[in-house]
Amino acid sequence: MNIYISRFLSKPNWILPGLLFVALFIFRKPVLTYLVQEREKVQEKSKAVTLSYFLPPFSPFASFVESQKPLAGSHPGQCVRYYDKALNFYPHLIDAHAMLGLCHYYNGDIPASLLSYQKAVASNPHFFWNQYNLGVLYYKMGQYSASTEALKQAVSKSPEMAFKIINVSAVYKQIWRHMSEVEGRLLENFRLGLQDAYALLVLDQYHLKNFF
Repeated sequence: MNIYISRFLSKPNWILPGLLFVALFIFRKPVLTYLVQEREKVQEKSKAVTLSYFLPPFSPFASFVESQKPLAGSHPGQCVRYYDKALNFYPHLIDAHAMLGLCHYYNGDIPASLLSYQKAVASNPHFFWNQYNLGVLYYKMGQYSASTEALKQAVSKSPEMAFKIINVSAVYKQIWRHMSEVEGRLLENFRLGLQDAYALLVLDQYHLKNFF
């Protein structure tokens, strides 16, 4: 063995850890940055794997958009778990609140659906469908004044803004992949939704006895 190495190894046990500590102190920023980045990568991968476990089929959503076919069976409950987990991991996915509201509704939990749509409106008050669905829920619950306010907000929103939000949303893009003629279907749905909103506004006034 080299005499210098032999002498170094024969020194007290604190020398090697001490040198390692000095090296870590000198290069602490790059090392710590690397460790933080690696931890974040592992966490993101773990989130993706977990979400893939909860991933529901999106074809029922496509059928809902294309033909208004209600979500049924175990699908709404599965979607509730998925979007709830997605929002837990990624709170910035504000459109997931609206999807969670839809799934809660078809899962039979109206109060939870209402809460989700309230969060959706609070997060993005400029989206027609958030305001519209909130108004519909209030109407079904007999809260006609609240329904009126939400629906008035809905009909004031531009279709251009609705399409812009839909087109850039990572949440909704999961559904469009399972559809054909997306733009035409969305335009027709907006037209029908606008008609329904005005009809419900009239019914709200009837229930509130605002005849003049």
